[in-house]
Amino acid sequence: GGTTITALQLDMSAGGVAYFNNRVYIPEYISHTGDPNTLFGFGGQDIFLINTGGGRRLTVTNTEATFENNLIVDGNVGIRTTTPGSPLVVKGTDVGTTDNIEVQNSAGTKTFSVSNNGQVNIAGSQKIVTSDASIELRNNATGLMSIKSASNYGITFGDNGGEAMRINTSTNNVGIGTTSPDAQLEISNPTATNGAGGATFRLTRADSTSVAGDPVGTIEFYSTDADGPKTTAYIKSMSEELYGRKGSLAFGTSVTNNTDAVEAMRIDSLGNVGVGTTTPKSKLQVAGGIQMADDTDTASADKVGTMRYRESG
Repeated sequence: GGTTITALQLDMSAGGVAYFNNRVYIPEYISHTGDPNTLFGFGGQDIFLINTGGGRRLTVTNTEATFENNLIVDGNVGIRTTTPGSPLVVKGTDVGTTDNIEVQNSAGTKTFSVSNNGQVNIAGSQKIVTSDASIELRNNATGLMSIKSASNYGITFGDNGGEAMRINTSTNNVGIGTTSPDAQLEISNPTATNGAGGATFRLTRADSTSVAGDPVGTIEFYSTDADGPKTTAYIKSMSEELYGRKGSLAFGTSVTNNTDAVEAMRIDSLGNVGVGTTTPKSKLQVAGGIQMADDTDTASADKVGTMRYRESG
């Protein structure tokens, strides 16, 4: 039943031969009829190539495949996987920080990479830019990270589709709980529960070594005047005993042109107020005289321990 051809000689090129015997043997190339610029064949030991239009398009060796032009794939591409479920799937070699995907510039310097654990690395002064807001995330010359927004869109932070904080880049105002901050920092809380609600600004001392006299938190008012920068005033929370369970509130002011603020008044844990003293013994203790109403005399050391009141006329 039939004839088996084990060998057949064909003219493939001038002086070339080919044999059909499970394989086709050719000396170099197979060209398209009438189009010598379109061919495939072998460029040497372990080299397979495809040329079109007189130029090299694909070169395959035993170590790599090189595409000289665009590669168009109608389907999924898998690297280190035979079952890609997306247009491009790259399977890593481990689960650590080794680069899995790398992008280089024309000088061969790595500018972007994705590691096997999902970490995204941006080298140098690279940018991530969206089509509408031109947000920039980069490592600048000072080593700092910056997030920028063009055209005064502002920068927002949030989760679950909601906005929690906004930086208004046209005014440099920051809003927490508000989308339209009217001050450099505005905190808003819409809670209206009885006994709760309103905005809260908290300063936390995050250690367990607080003892009497230690500051818990401070709000400073700082001047950069030409005379020299200094703290002109402050409000400071002070611990009154071990562990900071009792606290006082100190208010400081600067009394000269070139010195930082010092304490001027304190409210202790009992609600006593001291002016000029840090240890008030009564609801109001003043180290010095008190001037009331329209007393025209200057308050001075001469009025120590006195209280004067004079009605008009």
